[in-house]
Amino acid sequence: MAQDKLKDVPVHLLTRRILNSDRASFGSTRPARTTPPRVGRYVPKIAKVAFKKYGFAEPHILNYWTDIVGNKLAKFAEPVKMSRIRGNDEAAVLTIRVYGPAALELQHREPQILQRINIYYGYRAVGRLRIIQGARDRAR
Repeated sequence: MAQDKLKDVPVHLLTRRILNSDRASFGSTRPARTTPPRVGRYVPKIAKVAFKKYGFAEPHILNYWTDIVGNKLAKFAEPVKMSRIRGNDEAAVLTIRVYGPAALELQHREPQILQRINIYYGYRAVGRLRIIQGARDRAR
């Protein structure tokens, strides 16, 4: 019935009516725009799984590594994995990848670094360091 009314209206007037009218009331020919979901919404869930896989239940030690060991050592060393020793529920072993001769410096400062890590966590989180020599994965 509404189509019969529109048959009598000239095309140019019908076009003008469509262009001047509110799209919501007349109906749009384009699909409604939807924004894609924000990536930041899913990052914590995905990152939590990845951190747990590599022994970091919480990524604090990765985020604050330079504050814990200092800028000088942080340039040459990075934490790789934190693992628990079977039968020892108290302390974990922190694996650190060190570039070149800085491994000797890190080994010399091991007691100091362990103390600073445990002070950061507030309890004896790490009992010993495992040092691996190799190239760093990420650039600083």
